[in-house]
Amino acid sequence: MDVHMFKTWSIRLTFVLAVPCLATLALGQQNEFPALGEPPAFDRLAFTNPLDVIEGADQSTLERPLLADYVLDESGPLVPYQFTFTPRFLVGPVAGFIQAPKGTSTKTSTFHRPRLSELGIHDAMIPDLELAVSRGPHEIYAGIQIIRLTGTQKLRQKLVTGGDTFAKNKRIRADENLDWYRLGYRYSIPLFTGEDGIPRLTITPQAELVWWTFEYRVRTGNGTNTTTGQSNGTTVADKSFDYFTGRGGASVEWRPFGGAFSLEGKAMADPKVGGTIPFIATEELIAKYRLLESKRYGMTVSGGVMFQQMDFDDGQKPRANHIRADFGPLFEIGADIHF
Repeated sequence: MDVHMFKTWSIRLTFVLAVPCLATLALGQQNEFPALGEPPAFDRLAFTNPLDVIEGADQSTLERPLLADYVLDESGPLVPYQFTFTPRFLVGPVAGFIQAPKGTSTKTSTFHRPRLSELGIHDAMIPDLELAVSRGPHEIYAGIQIIRLTGTQKLRQKLVTGGDTFAKNKRIRADENLDWYRLGYRYSIPLFTGEDGIPRLTITPQAELVWWTFEYRVRTGNGTNTTTGQSNGTTVADKSFDYFTGRGGASVEWRPFGGAFSLEGKAMADPKVGGTIPFIATEELIAKYRLLESKRYGMTVSGGVMFQQMDFDDGQKPRANHIRADFGPLFEIGADIHF
């Protein structure tokens, strides 16, 4: 395994798994055992004719209470916080382009090319994983969206990218990774609570820090030497970088009858400003159904549609790194597992 790849994935997995654990320590509080009550006092028995006193005494006053009668109290919650694991899977079309020059020279990259379609990339299959810890209306979460786009296509016209030239009619293979990671905070605001104690409407504003990564590689074989039969090697153009940004938004969940079914709309975006800040926006409409619910655990399944936009332009002159990808409609299926 490549050492650089091993280090990269080690950092990413540590980010996703360790942050909610640290949040647990921040949100949780140490549970204290209830204070031991004073044991009931025993009546002192007279030394004169003790057998008569014992025979006439109430036997319940002579039974020493167990320690567990004072320590165990199962009326309150054992844990003041709750974990939620949310796996989702998204599938749908994608369009966009990759402008990746070598340095800033206009001669090292064709303007707004290659388009994803001419690389043979038309659809995306995206896993999305999130782990959250909550206490009351407060929730801290960490998640990852894994976007891997791969395609093979014969070029219809000459392409220059990453400082390399790919001739017309050359068959090329392209790989593009647009993984992004998030760490955020949510606060739930219930409205219009019914007689059953269940709110009919819940508004949840949230904000998150995003780590966006980009990896890109295009390669083609140069055939074989007609004299020796040996390979002429391959032409490879690649580029990678990563940046941080922040996003904000809110979700609105409507539970019309206070039952197991609900509808949720959600929109998130970051301020689109110049410089080295990627723009990532998402819009979702989801239907949810609660299959199982108890004080200890629960499960809600969901399905819906999402649109997602990515745009990055580092503003370099005369030719900038410019990556754009528009996903959607992405059909979404997932679940919320509470424990």
